[in-house]
Amino acid sequence: MRPWVVSEICKDLLGTRNGRHETIDGDPGVEYLIGILSPSNTEIPTGDEVDAEEDVSEIPDEEAQVDLSGDGGGSGSDDGRNISAETPPSLDPKKKPSTMGISFTCNGPKDSIPEFDVALTYARYGLALQEEEGDVEKDKSHSVIKFQRHPRGILLTPIDIKKCLVSGRVSRGKILLKEDGIRPDATLSVATEEDEIESRLTVIIRRDVTDSVWVVTLMLDSQIPPIVFAPGEYDRIKITKSLIFQPSIRVNLRDNLVLCERPRRIESHDNVPDEDEIDNMLYEGRKEVARGHLCSAVWNGIDPQQIDPNERKKLHIELKDESGTRDVDFSCSPPFFWEDGEHPAFKGKMASFDCDVRTEYIPILDLPSPDMDPRPKEVSDWDDQLVMRPKTLGSAFDAASIKSELQPLVDGYEEWIKLRFNGAAPRLNGLRSEAEDCLVRMQQGIAALCTDDDIRLAFNIANQAINLTHEWRHNHDFKWRKFQIAFALSCLESCANPGSPERQRLDLLWVATGGGKTEAYLLLTAFVLALRRIRGRNNGENWFGVDVVTRYTLRLL
Repeated sequence: MRPWVVSEICKDLLGTRNGRHETIDGDPGVEYLIGILSPSNTEIPTGDEVDAEEDVSEIPDEEAQVDLSGDGGGSGSDDGRNISAETPPSLDPKKKPSTMGISFTCNGPKDSIPEFDVALTYARYGLALQEEEGDVEKDKSHSVIKFQRHPRGILLTPIDIKKCLVSGRVSRGKILLKEDGIRPDATLSVATEEDEIESRLTVIIRRDVTDSVWVVTLMLDSQIPPIVFAPGEYDRIKITKSLIFQPSIRVNLRDNLVLCERPRRIESHDNVPDEDEIDNMLYEGRKEVARGHLCSAVWNGIDPQQIDPNERKKLHIELKDESGTRDVDFSCSPPFFWEDGEHPAFKGKMASFDCDVRTEYIPILDLPSPDMDPRPKEVSDWDDQLVMRPKTLGSAFDAASIKSELQPLVDGYEEWIKLRFNGAAPRLNGLRSEAEDCLVRMQQGIAALCTDDDIRLAFNIANQAINLTHEWRHNHDFKWRKFQIAFALSCLESCANPGSPERQRLDLLWVATGGGKTEAYLLLTAFVLALRRIRGRNNGENWFGVDVVTRYTLRLL
């Protein structure tokens, strides 16, 4: 079911629906929503604007700086990261972009720029054979006009790329491309300024500021002449024929080059890392090596078109519809298959082409479910015997019982801290201090449960409530995960003590969907509700008022 849903979404949004030579009943510029490049100075009027007394071809030539490095901000000095671009589509929702591209980082020798092949493909749609332009002009009553897809393709070698580059710390160049072939499979070839240019590939290669990796940027721009409309004129066919559809840039690295992450640029002061450095350490080896410009980027290892044969076999399934059961092989359909790879421009040339990184308008990434209840073998108290159930915690009415249930969790966490940070780099001291601070708060939570009968009773009631509601639906006992009880213990003392300095903190669970955040929050909610009523009863008064305020917002999830 999943391959069918994914494939249908990609076909509806990006295309193609019926293969790389498809014929569409209607306008592909309307049928497809993404992956469309328009001439740089063409504004597509809407139906309401057709009768407007204005020249839609007159668009101010505004320029904006696009940061290709992804560092944010376009500083004054131009080191090759910025190129001139038109007003972004986000500022003019009626306008389609005229450019797309990709930036990636790779290792390589300092004395020579990296070598790579580029497979560039896109398509244009023209009137189908039965829809000759003359016939359309004669018969204005056409309700449906058919368009046919005409793919383009070219394979650029390192030699082709080097010819266009102007060397320096930032090597950049532009490759002009023209149509050179017979439809429906038109081959792109390198053009000159005098030729009728259809597209342009801008190449920017530079060293990272740390001089340890190369940063390569490839930008594809439409060079189709802008359409000039007379006031009140509107021709949807001309507009559609001027658009570029399904553009794709695929890169194959040469000479044992490999994609790599960009190195950290700013080191912390006094060996205390800031949040960005902490993220760099936590996600080291799992960060991005490429990013798209007005699109996305995927690379080997996360590319859905580069899956092993066993996974590809699973894309061969049977579907049942009104006509009966039919056999469908989604491994030959978008987004699991590169349709334009069969273009004659690549015939006999793709044997050594191993796509390392490419552009993608609909990125697909399988995220394996994280281990919500880890049991490191080196931590003795985190074995399978540590099973925390609300039913057990709800009946641990004395201090000794509650401590025997919870102390192994805290002891195991303390042992993990020692193993994790033993001999670690000084810059990890900040993380270690935060972990030790969490340990202290968990110990304070256990101490509060052991020394205060009201707190312990409220904790018992909260666990019994959680277990009872779970039994109503699932007919079996609930089991806590380690992070849920650790979170509750960390917040227990501050929830019970109005004067606790820990109330200045904002405690947030950062866990994948389905991990159990809601249950952990509900445990503390039930604890606070029970504790305030127990204390109110003991003081001879009933408690009325607001106990907990919940705000379900994505900003804090």
